[in-house]
Amino acid sequence: MSSAINITPRLLYQVDFNVQSNGKIIGATKRQVTFRFGFADPEALANGCVGVNCRGEEHEVVCIWSVASGKETVMLDGKVIHHVEQPKSGGFQDKMERNFNFGKRHVLKVVAHASAPTAGAKNMDGSEQRQFDLLLDGISFFKFSKLFELGCGEEKAIM
Repeated sequence: MSSAINITPRLLYQVDFNVQSNGKIIGATKRQVTFRFGFADPEALANGCVGVNCRGEEHEVVCIWSVASGKETVMLDGKVIHHVEQPKSGGFQDKMERNFNFGKRHVLKVVAHASAPTAGAKNMDGSEQRQFDLLLDGISFFKFSKLFELGCGEEKAIM
């Protein structure tokens, strides 16, 4: 007798993306980036619901990063999951990239660049390079479904 594990794909959607410059003297030296996303309610989708009626479990990732001092704080749903007061190299940091376990089977990756990429810049996988991104199991936040797309057959699923 075999025991099969049922892993249902979960549908991702964007809720909000926000960037603020919060430096005391020079605003652009301290960034606060917020990503809000969710997993669609599979029961609502199965019942034929669309858009906001499919909202399910939602999460917020906030990254606060000082490019001048290198201080970093990453919060998941209001709880600090990463904090560094002084980076190893000290001084100006041009990139921050951190990985975190999320739930039992997922990995979150936060990527932040001090300056915006040049127009048309691509990542190694050919996707558009962004100044700030959040990846869930390698899927960019900007590739998640929009809330209004839920239930319309255009959703992005992960296992």
